[in-house]
Amino acid sequence: MTVYDCSLIELPKISNRAGNITPVEGLKNVPFDIRRVFYTYDIPGGESRGAHAHKQCHQFLIAASGAFEVLLDDGRNRRTVLLNRPFYGLHIPPGIWAAEQGFSSGSICLVLASLPFDESDYIRKYDDFISWRREEAEPPRLPSVFEKSKYGLHARLVEESDAEFILSLRTNETLSRFLHPTDDDVEKQREWIRSYKEREARGEEYYFIYDVDGKPLGVNRIYSIKGKECTGGSWICRPQSDYKKAIATLLFIRDIMFETLGFEKELFDVRKENHNVIKTHKMMGATITGESDIDYFFELGKDKYFESRNRIISLLKL
Repeated sequence: MTVYDCSLIELPKISNRAGNITPVEGLKNVPFDIRRVFYTYDIPGGESRGAHAHKQCHQFLIAASGAFEVLLDDGRNRRTVLLNRPFYGLHIPPGIWAAEQGFSSGSICLVLASLPFDESDYIRKYDDFISWRREEAEPPRLPSVFEKSKYGLHARLVEESDAEFILSLRTNETLSRFLHPTDDDVEKQREWIRSYKEREARGEEYYFIYDVDGKPLGVNRIYSIKGKECTGGSWICRPQSDYKKAIATLLFIRDIMFETLGFEKELFDVRKENHNVIKTHKMMGATITGESDIDYFFELGKDKYFESRNRIISLLKL
């Protein structure tokens, strides 16, 4: 995340001779669900305040009255944004150091936040922020030869030799109806895997295949790695699979995410028509954070997953 990911967003303005109105709605004109609102006022002219970063919380700043500047810093780049109109807001994603400065007399800074107050989410010292950014910039890595057994499954990283099995799953109309389409071409699948192995070597993506008694069962994938967040997807198992083993592959990848690689949060989407998979993700503690016409957007935190995992293991007798 850089200072160039911070965006100035124009809000609706309803003009009237009796006064103007600007409505603000989470997940509509503000790019997150609003969980907290606060505002600062009675700030002496020319004063500065703020000067902190958040690990997970998004913020949206509005100059409800007056004007001030926001100094943004990602540890490498700096950028200053002037807020002086109440129908514009500045979206500041997590991982950005921000400070408000140069307040005009009578200014009011309105802040919309994506999370309730949590002191542990704040980074208040700049040196600590630089150290945290350095750690976040180094993605976690799995060894090039990764194998692990758990839940009656054996997991390893996908190789070119798995192309035919993966293609048989991805081209099965019933199994893949909620996934992106794949060409029925084994050589293209091998080419994709070769490209994937380059991303794997850089720690950008991990594609797992699961075996039961030496017979391939299914696959899933970790990708879109950003700091302590990632996405899990491409989850598909062979036809007529034991549903307990199929769910075990999802437990397995989340154990790798949260225990082995140390991620704090998984972000992913599921087609609205995929009712059984939605039910499974909710059973594991995932919550819906938004939606599009065809998808639900989910979030699963590490703590929520671990709260649910032991109950699921006991229920399925894994």
